[in-house]
Amino acid sequence: MTCALHAPSATRAPRTMSRAFGSTALTVADPARGAHPLDGRGWDLYLLAVPWLVPLATPVAAGQIACLDLLNAVALLAFTLTVVSRRVAVELPLLVPLFLAGTGSVLAVADARSVGAAVLALAQDLYLYLWLVMLLALLRRRGDLARFRIAWVAAAGAVALTCLAQWLERSGLSLVSLVQPGGLRSAGSFANPNLCANYLALGVFVLLGLEGRVRPWLLWVGGALLGAALLATKSNGGLFALAVGLMVSSGVRARSRGTDVRRLAGVTALGLAALVLAAWGARETTTGAAWLQAMGERTLIGRVAHSSESRERIWQRLEHSLARSPLGIGPANSSAQALEIGEHERRDSAQAKEAHSDYLAYLVERGPLGLLGLLAGIGQIGALVARGRRRLDARAGPRCGGALQAAFAGALATLLVQSTVLEQLHFRHLWAFLALMCAAAGPVVVERRARVRLGRAPRAGLELGDQPA
Repeated sequence: MTCALHAPSATRAPRTMSRAFGSTALTVADPARGAHPLDGRGWDLYLLAVPWLVPLATPVAAGQIACLDLLNAVALLAFTLTVVSRRVAVELPLLVPLFLAGTGSVLAVADARSVGAAVLALAQDLYLYLWLVMLLALLRRRGDLARFRIAWVAAAGAVALTCLAQWLERSGLSLVSLVQPGGLRSAGSFANPNLCANYLALGVFVLLGLEGRVRPWLLWVGGALLGAALLATKSNGGLFALAVGLMVSSGVRARSRGTDVRRLAGVTALGLAALVLAAWGARETTTGAAWLQAMGERTLIGRVAHSSESRERIWQRLEHSLARSPLGIGPANSSAQALEIGEHERRDSAQAKEAHSDYLAYLVERGPLGLLGLLAGIGQIGALVARGRRRLDARAGPRCGGALQAAFAGALATLLVQSTVLEQLHFRHLWAFLALMCAAAGPVVVERRARVRLGRAPRAGLELGDQPA
């Protein structure tokens, strides 16, 4: 007769550093091997360091290498050795989009003016993807990731304070200067204001995803701080993209609370109609027309026309490049094109500017396959967020799950809009946020039921709920 002892199907994690991220999910334990190799204290400390090192984007070495990249080199080496030696199964996300974009990129190298720049761009793509794989493997095992998200918001708050300090240094306490088109633009700890604005916008949605985990007044104070810092960057694209993302996030959140879709659409339409009528009425009066003209000259709206003209010249030149090289001019080669004297975009250089659009850059630099890969990746991530409510509820609870889904939907809309006027796919914080989003909306790691029989070694393994193909 065989005697079988059934172990519990899942156990709560002990209160150690392995729960340093507010884990509420069930963790994995292997009776035969002990703790899982990715649950160590060192990995917890690394994940706590990532949100603080991401904003330190100023290069510290050749090749635009930042502080985070130096830490990642060590972490990736340790992760690779762990995966190979312990035979840890890892997920490789976005393989189809990666194959399409990679194929288009390799084909486009044949027409590259600067092969070195193309190879360096491909190496950077590979590095960022491997970092995504590592972050995804680590974050999947750490519950609702509350402490990781809180660390991200705290770091974003520090960047916001830096932006406001830069603004105060040059303008004093003049609140009007926040919305004026002229003057220096705050960049915080980043290399340029647009990069800083992109980071701050994502910080807003990480903050909104903490609804139910922190006190409401902290959400309001944090939102006001990040919003003021965004104004200090004077980034039109960042502000407009954030506005679109907030509308999408509000709609998803209202829907998750049971608000009727038709009522929500009606309220939105009435609000937009009121704005249009107000603008039209102001334009028809002498005072209103003067006020609108002053708004266009003295606020950030005045920078829109100049920015649009500059980007139109860049995009027209890239259209001509695409006509000459239908398969692409090579990754990172938009800025490697030589210009005629009458086409100069920089006063001190005959070299072209970057594409200032992810969509156009992928089409021109990597060809139709590159753009198809980019769109396929966007669609796959969007589908993960749209279908991820049940997994978010399992990971963070019903109330927090709805807030997370709304925040991720808003952030994705913001990124999609900002990609039209900014190349952001090489930003480190973007890939860290994608890892957070995919880990939170993905399957929760639980322990498989272990059965111990007399005379047989114990068996245990991993079971990933709803493991995607």
